[in-house]
Amino acid sequence: MAPDPPAYPPQPPTYGPSQGQPGPQQTQPIDIAAMVRRIPRGDGLIAGSLLLLFIFSFIGQWIRVVGACNAFGCDTGSFTYDSLWDGFGILPALLIIFAILWFVIRAVPQWRASLLLPIPDSLIWMAFAVLEILLFLLHWVIDNNAANFGIASSMPGWAAFCAIVFAAALGVGGYLNYQKGPKLVFASGAGRAAASAYAPAPAPGAASPAPAPYTPAPAPAAAQAYAPAPAPAPAPAYTPAPAPVPAPAVTPAAAPAPVPAATAADATMPAVRVAVGALSPDRQQWFDGSAWRSTAESAPPSAPRSDDGVYWWDGSSWRPVPR
Repeated sequence: MAPDPPAYPPQPPTYGPSQGQPGPQQTQPIDIAAMVRRIPRGDGLIAGSLLLLFIFSFIGQWIRVVGACNAFGCDTGSFTYDSLWDGFGILPALLIIFAILWFVIRAVPQWRASLLLPIPDSLIWMAFAVLEILLFLLHWVIDNNAANFGIASSMPGWAAFCAIVFAAALGVGGYLNYQKGPKLVFASGAGRAAASAYAPAPAPGAASPAPAPYTPAPAPAAAQAYAPAPAPAPAPAYTPAPAPVPAPAVTPAAAPAPVPAATAADATMPAVRVAVGALSPDRQQWFDGSAWRSTAESAPPSAPRSDDGVYWWDGSSWRPVPR
C-alpha cells in the first residue's frame, strides 16, 4: 500500500551564515583621503615635484630673449623659446625620468628590500635637487642663442624658474625624510662614516627577520652573608708637643778700643804738603790737590806740553797726552 502524498510541497532547507552558507557581502568604500594622509609628507613632495618637473620639461618657455635685432630692425619686446628636450637640456631631462623610475623602485617593498644602500635615500634626493638646479642654469648658459638674434640679452624663462622651484621642493622633501629617518653620522677626526652609524630602515611590508631564540635571564646572585663592619682602630695616645728650646742669651758687643790720644811728639812733627800736579816717585800718578789720579787717564795740567800739544814732559821723557 502506497503512502499518502504530503499536503504541501516540501520547502528547500535554509542555512544561516553559521551553517556554511555565506551571508550577504557588504562593499566597503575606499577612503582615498585616508590613503593620502598615510603618505609621508616628504614622499608626497618628492613625487609631486618629479611629476611637475617631467611635465614642465616639454614646455617651450625655458629661455627668454629681450631686445632682439635683425636685418629688418630691432624689437624691444621679448619672447621665450626652447624646451628642456633640446641641446644640453636633454641631460637633466633624462635624469628626471631616471629619478621617477628610481622613486617607483624604492616605493615597492620587495624591490626596496633587495637593494640596500650605504646612505639614506633622503640624502640622494637632496643631492639630486641641487644637481638639477645647477643643470637647469647650465642649460640656459649653454643653449641660449641670444647672439643669433643680434643685439639681445637672454635670461631663464618662466618655465625654468618654475622648474628650479620644483627642484627645491624636491630637496625639501628629502630633508623632511632625513629628519624622520635614519641619520648618517661621521666619525670625528676620520673622513669616513662609522660602521654602525647607518642602518637602513626595513621596507614596509617586507618580511621581518626571525626573532632571536629566547634566552632566560640569569638567576640573581645569592645575597652575601652579612658581615659587620670592622671596629674602628683606637685613637693613638696623646703625646704632648716638646717644649720649645730657649733662645740663647744675648751677649753685648765688645766696646771699641779707645783711640790713643795724640802724643807730644806727634804735635812737634811738621805737616807734609804735596803740590798740585806733583808726580809720584814711579811717575804713574799725579796729585790734583785732593786725590791721586792716574797718568794713563789724564796728564797734570802744569806739565810742559809739546808745540802741537800731543806730548807732555814727565821730568824724564815725553809721553802722549791721554785722550
